[in-house]
Amino acid sequence: MRQPEIRTITEQQWRTLRSETFNTILMILEGVERLVDDKYKVTGVVVPETLLGSALLSHAVEEYGKLLYLKSLSVNNGNVDVEYNYGKFKDHNYKIKQAIDNLPSGCTLVKQGVFDPKVFSKSSFDTGTEVDWQTRLDIFNTDLDNNGNVKKYPSVDFDTLKNATIEFRKEVNKTTP
Repeated sequence: MRQPEIRTITEQQWRTLRSETFNTILMILEGVERLVDDKYKVTGVVVPETLLGSALLSHAVEEYGKLLYLKSLSVNNGNVDVEYNYGKFKDHNYKIKQAIDNLPSGCTLVKQGVFDPKVFSKSSFDTGTEVDWQTRLDIFNTDLDNNGNVKKYPSVDFDTLKNATIEFRKEVNKTTP
C-alpha cells in the first residue's frame, strides 16, 4: 500500500477548504431536495429522481466525512498537514465511514429493510439501503453480477430518501465549517 502524500497548506487555506466543503454539502443537498419534491413521487416505482437523489445524498455524506476529517486536523506553526493522495482526503470509503459513524442512521438510510443489518447479512436478507460508496457506484455504473446478468439498481424508497435528506440537513446545520 502506498504511503499518503502529505500536502502542507496554510491555516487560511485550511479554513477556506473547510468552508467550501461545507458549502458543497449544502449545494448538493439543495439539489437532492429538489429531486425529492413530492411532484416526483410515484409509489412502488423506482424513478430516476429517487435514484439520482440517493447517489447525490451519498456524495453529500462523503463530503461531510471530508469536513469531519478536515476539522480533526490541527494547525502547527501556521500550517496544516493534509493526507492527500492515498490518504484520508481522497479515500472515498474512509470519508463515508467517518460520516456514517458520526450521523444518526436516519440521515443515511434511503430504504428501510425488513431485517436488522446488525443481525442479518446484506447479501441474503433485505436489510435496507444505506448511502455509501457501493450504492453510489451501483446507481451511476451499469455492472454485471457473477452470472453475467445486469445488476439491478439499489432499492430506494422515496419517503425514506426524503426523510434522510431532511435529517441530514439538520445535522449539517449543526456543524460549523
